[in-house]
Amino acid sequence: MKRFFAVLILVVGILGLPVWAQVESSEVRTLKSYADNGDVEAMKLLGEIYKNGNGVTKNYYKASYWLTRAAEKGNTSAQINLAFMYKTGDGAVKNPDEAIRLLRLAAEKGDSKAQLFLGSIFLEGDGVQKDPFTAADYFIRAAESGEVAAMLYLATMYRKGEAGAPDVGLAARWGGKAASMGSVAGMISLADLLERGKDIPKNLLEAYGLYKVAADRCQVATSRRHISRSRDRVWRKLRLHDRDEARRIASEMTASIPQSN
Repeated sequence: MKRFFAVLILVVGILGLPVWAQVESSEVRTLKSYADNGDVEAMKLLGEIYKNGNGVTKNYYKASYWLTRAAEKGNTSAQINLAFMYKTGDGAVKNPDEAIRLLRLAAEKGDSKAQLFLGSIFLEGDGVQKDPFTAADYFIRAAESGEVAAMLYLATMYRKGEAGAPDVGLAARWGGKAASMGSVAGMISLADLLERGKDIPKNLLEAYGLYKVAADRCQVATSRRHISRSRDRVWRKLRLHDRDEARRIASEMTASIPQSN
């Protein structure tokens, strides 16, 4: 089974095409054979194929059937796919309760995408009672698994006090964690806190460095101009004899902070 998928992915990768763009009916039949014999990964893949119409006619009934079978056997990817269908009504009868049930199953298995999804649902009160404390709990779990979006949610929530009293220290922690993983938004969040110096020590040198890296890496022209103005504002606040040190720190940050995917 693994060799079958590996060969398929290799061939398509060489051709430079989407993985399932070259799937033909014989290969789908092979997947069905594996799925019928209990292979959960094959069930999940069939569900995705029929859901997206990759190499076959799009068929939501078949997509739901195979994703449900995989989800019932504990496949977290299938649970999330199926939850999205129930949440949006895309290919299934809209059912927010079932969506949340499936997401919780995946989240309890440690799936960070499910945790992130649940966090956003409870934060916004999207089909459920709004509960920022439950949202924060899911975001923390997702962030601890490396989900940058969850870190940014937490930075904002702690800064605004959306799950209790404002906590600038925790906002800086999570914004800084996101920044260290290459998030431009994380760099801006931490830089702003360091520039203001409210409830945490002011550090204009690091604020300048973060703004500098964020401006250099931002791909959106209007946002880049806004970040550049923040960088220049901090530069003007720096004492003349601190500016060489600010340049050095910015250079070190550029070298040490990875490029975001």
